[in-house]
Amino acid sequence: DMNGVRPLPYGAMPRPLWGFMHRVLDEHELAVEAAVTCDRKTLLKAFLASMVTVSIPDARACMEEMLKKEKAYLPKQWQK
Repeated sequence: DMNGVRPLPYGAMPRPLWGFMHRVLDEHELAVEAAVTCDRKTLLKAFLASMVTVSIPDARACMEEMLKKEKAYLPKQWQK
């Protein structure tokens, strides 16, 4: 409205949405932690937290492909 963006009262979050939100937040927090630490294990955990991940081998393959394609833009610590 004319006073800006304001949240509307909703009440308690439905349990299915609560779980969905936590999973998305876990994925994002793990991705940020991996970016800050340049840690492949943490990045793999972020991929595995994603709802589109089918399997561990697929997540690992996607992660390696992403790191390969973004190599020029990433810190050298990712090249271990």
